[in-house]
Amino acid sequence: MARNMGQKLVSAASPETSEGIQYHISAKKGQVGSYVFLPGDPDRVPKIAALWIQRMRSLLIESIGSGLGH
Repeated sequence: MARNMGQKLVSAASPETSEGIQYHISAKKGQVGSYVFLPGDPDRVPKIAALWIQRMRSLLIESIGSGLGH
């Protein structure tokens, strides 16, 4: 899980190491996207991924069909 738990945190209000790494996700600013999708239940991930893939394929087919794909 968190690899940086042994490092001293700067403050309780900002749970990060002196290097700016958030201890609970082992990441620092710039390593995580602007938007993050959190499905809650890990069992939902395959279903959500399948729906997104299906939608992206549909959008690709629509764009090719309308001439935007050329």
